[in-house]
Order: sequence, then structure tokens, then C-alpha cells
Amino acid sequence: ALLMDETPPSIEEIQPPPGTEVHDPRPALSARIRDEGSGIVREEDLAMELDGVRLIVEYDPERERIAARPRRPLAPGPHRLEVRARDACGNQARSVAGFVLRESP
Repeated sequence: ALLMDETPPSIEEIQPPPGTEVHDPRPALSARIRDEGSGIVREEDLAMELDGVRLIVEYDPERERIAARPRRPLAPGPHRLEVRARDACGNQARSVAGFVLRESP
């Protein structure tokens, strides 16, 4: 018997946390992606965008983490991180978080 999976993955523990200030112009970006149903089977089903630009991500299925780092230093000011995940049944999740880069004194 096949089980029906209609529950999207969950996106948790986004780093940097929403609304925070960072001082590293190339901050480590990550999120925990969990799916209790059909699971995440392809890295192509995971995405991170920073200010509308898709990043190259690494996925660690054992730790349930997706991670990336901007290739170039970010400009000071607000930034928008979007994380998307799709499970093997096509259920999709999306989470958006903003953070602010402050120049170090």
C-alpha cells in the first residue's frame, strides 16, 4: 500500500536568524529542512536565494541542513534570504528571512 504525502517539508533554524544584524560581509547562510513524509531525494529540490540571486548550496541529509555562502561580499544594509524545499511527492515549502549587514567599526 502506498501512503499519501500531502505535507510539505518544514524549514527551520534559518541562519542568520530573521531580523538580526551580521558583521561578516560573506555570512554563512543555512537552514534545517525536515520532511517526515516522502523525503527530500534530490538536491535540485532545495534552493536558497539571496536578494533574488540563486546560490550554490550544499545539502547534508544526515544533519537535515542546507548551507551556502555568498560568492562576493555583501553591501551594508538589509538583505533578503529565501529558502525553498520540495519533497519527493512535489509538496513545496518556502520561507523568507531578512537580516542586516552592518559594517564593523
